[in-house]
Amino acid sequence: MSYLVSTHNTPFITKGILFRNDFVDSGSLIEVSTAGVTNHTFYTDGDVLTLTATRFISNSYGVALSLTGSPLTNNFAIRLSTGSNITDFQIYFYSGSSNTFVSFNNGFLSPGLPNFNVFTGSINTLMSIGALPGWVDRLVFYLYLTPVAGSSGSVLIDFIQSYNENFPLRYINNSASYSLKKRVIPIDAPMREQQIIQVLGSESPVVDLDGVFISDLDFTAQNYRDKLISVWNEGTYQWLQTDFIGAKFILDNVSIDELPGIPSYYKWTGQFKQYTPISASGQNYNLS
Repeated sequence: MSYLVSTHNTPFITKGILFRNDFVDSGSLIEVSTAGVTNHTFYTDGDVLTLTATRFISNSYGVALSLTGSPLTNNFAIRLSTGSNITDFQIYFYSGSSNTFVSFNNGFLSPGLPNFNVFTGSINTLMSIGALPGWVDRLVFYLYLTPVAGSSGSVLIDFIQSYNENFPLRYINNSASYSLKKRVIPIDAPMREQQIIQVLGSESPVVDLDGVFISDLDFTAQNYRDKLISVWNEGTYQWLQTDFIGAKFILDNVSIDELPGIPSYYKWTGQFKQYTPISASGQNYNLS
């Protein structure tokens, strides 16, 4: 669909989180469509929600998430992975009894997404298409199985969130670095050649970025500066997307420098520390 995006050429970080569910627990979810499937269940490991079902007389299985607090009206992002026998995954956005939906079968799921992928879209655009009256108060996730009796399939969802905007990190002027570090302790053993190596886990990965802010057709240099400070001031993790890494990151350190005599031109550096709600696994690094 035209309002669903899976690739982004410009690095960005989300800004202004309004709602986010990382599926640390599944207590807010209920099943809503189970009549045509068997072995249907949903569960979370504290990080990823898994929906799974087996086709019986129909191919759809649905799980609903009621939203509390402020209604949603802005951008949304979802990170998911699908296995075999999944022909479609849909998200229904409800406002009262009215609804509209997005479908992921338009090339996104074929032949499946074994790795996690992030999709972004506009709830406001969905409202105009589906004629919703102005907010979203319930989400329903549907998986659709291949039309073969007994086929089983799963969809894994890392998170879904609503937020104000994708803040573009344009004008990166140096190569970015992604630092991975294990805590490896060497222990000296008397009368033994070599040391005993003790691995005590790893530190959180860090992405270092630096660039410049200049005025362009979208924002002034001051707007770029203020937006970066706003992300830092939120004090929570955001989704950072570049051409070589996409993950949840907290903007740990930021530095903005003004060059004397050069108006509307700022140099900036940022250190982004990767966030995971539980111990890191292959899905944190998008590994198959």
